[in-house]
Amino acid sequence: MNDPRGAFVRGKYQLARWEPGSPATGRCLTEREVVEAFGTKVLAEIEKFLSAVLLKSRGAIEQALKMQRERLGVERGQLASAADVSVEAIEHAESDADRLTIHQLEHLAFVLGLDPAKLSVDEMAGADTDLGVRLRVLKRDELAPQDARVSPRTVLRFSEAASIILVQSRLQDWLEKPKEAAGFEPSDDYRHPTWRRGYDLAAHLRERLEIGLEPIHSMRELVEHRLGIPIVQVELPNNIAGATISTSGHRGIVLNTKGANTNVWIRRTTLAHELAHILFDPEQRLSNVRVDSYEQMERNTKDVTPSLDEVERRANAFAVEFLAPHEAVRQLVPDVTHVSGEAVGKVQSRFGIGRAAARFHVGNVWYQQADLPPESSIHATPTHEQQAAEDFTQSFFPIDVTTDRRRGRFALLTTEAFDEGMITADTAAQYLGCTEEKFLDSLPHLLQLL
Repeated sequence: MNDPRGAFVRGKYQLARWEPGSPATGRCLTEREVVEAFGTKVLAEIEKFLSAVLLKSRGAIEQALKMQRERLGVERGQLASAADVSVEAIEHAESDADRLTIHQLEHLAFVLGLDPAKLSVDEMAGADTDLGVRLRVLKRDELAPQDARVSPRTVLRFSEAASIILVQSRLQDWLEKPKEAAGFEPSDDYRHPTWRRGYDLAAHLRERLEIGLEPIHSMRELVEHRLGIPIVQVELPNNIAGATISTSGHRGIVLNTKGANTNVWIRRTTLAHELAHILFDPEQRLSNVRVDSYEQMERNTKDVTPSLDEVERRANAFAVEFLAPHEAVRQLVPDVTHVSGEAVGKVQSRFGIGRAAARFHVGNVWYQQADLPPESSIHATPTHEQQAAEDFTQSFFPIDVTTDRRRGRFALLTTEAFDEGMITADTAAQYLGCTEEKFLDSLPHLLQLL
């Protein structure tokens, strides 16, 4: 395990070596963190002058925070609520950063989707301006369905999720975790019939992953652990199922913990839908953010309603075919005369997909030749084993102040990175939204979760 204090300490404008017994109260960093954030030249500067200047220009911190808030289109009070700080703290951050500590400023930067390490050294603080602008206009974007447009609160949840995605991607690289998603190329093929393109991509992915026609035991394990795609669980409005976010070259999934996703089969379907966006949508189609409503994903995969664009139609088809390959469904429902509520329930139970998706899929497998059974005749429910395989929130998490957004794999990678000496306890605490003392006190329990 590493020295929890690290080798360096940074203030708002300077970086120096940390000395035992030093009264310094800035951000403690390991040498790896310093090199990754500021480059190797800063080490030579410290050796020569005992400290290095981290100030790009006067007012750089204030400018970066204010510009990002305005870029996102949120008010100071809205940011204060999302970051759990006072409006006065936001005012100080944007006008006189010296009145706040580096830890307070970094916290605000993280919630805003900025890179805390870049405060003062970069006038943009690592902002992905395309993402910021896209989040701002999303609530009035004509391409977004009315029930998937977002409020300022949701914008800030997405911006914080972008920070989590970036950090999780970085830690996975440092810890050399598998990231099979990197081997897939986006496809701009949305030709009619679009559902066929989705089916083909699903078959392609199953073949690449060598999983044949078998049910997928855990979408959570496949997406996060094997493919290396971050999943951020967030409490969102009940109508939003999830979203895909692309920021600074990294993509991740935002999954709503509310609404229909409380049903594990719906949650699997949501994950599969977002996976299609992550792996196969070119950046110009993804537009940095794709917000998906439950209503969208309950459409028939062969739905050609103009209000559902081709990107969503392909993702719908991919999701149901990836979870329940039509060849396997035909084995379970051997002919058109067997299409019934009981048959749909069997498909749900075996492949773990939502009722609406399973109902349409069974009908489509037999070329829509049978009347679909009424939903009232479908009575399947997930098993405890299926529920456990997809649980995203740790049933036990030793740090109660850590939000759901920062638990799960993100918290475990943070703990492992600290244990490997890659980050300090100070940085780990920042990521988990707690004090350094609380992190260290909880460390034995966190290590047991690895």
